[in-house]
Amino acid sequence: RHEVNGHDEDGNELQTTPEFRAHVAKKLGAMLDSFITVLKDSPGPSRTSLQPSDSADDGFRLFSSSVPGDCGKSAPCPAARRRRPSSSSDTDSDQEWQRYQEAAVSAADILKQCAF
Repeated sequence: RHEVNGHDEDGNELQTTPEFRAHVAKKLGAMLDSFITVLKDSPGPSRTSLQPSDSADDGFRLFSSSVPGDCGKSAPCPAARRRRPSSSSDTDSDQEWQRYQEAAVSAADILKQCAF
């Protein structure tokens, strides 16, 4: 088996140049853009499926602990919460399910943010 010397550390085992990677990125971007279709007369998501917002919320929340409308503004990071060790597998699965629910993003959340 042939080993490439000096490329294990930098993750460039294919020995590609920055110019080649930029070329491939440009081609892939053009190919992806050709597959994306923007519908101008699309009715959009049903207004009944969207939750009405009382605030001028310009963003969506990725996690239930996220600040709505943050849009990447720098703010001090809250202290990390530590998980308590649990003796029950039911509690672990409940916590895991809660993390899945916090990470879930609905299509309505995404479509609500689209400028199309």
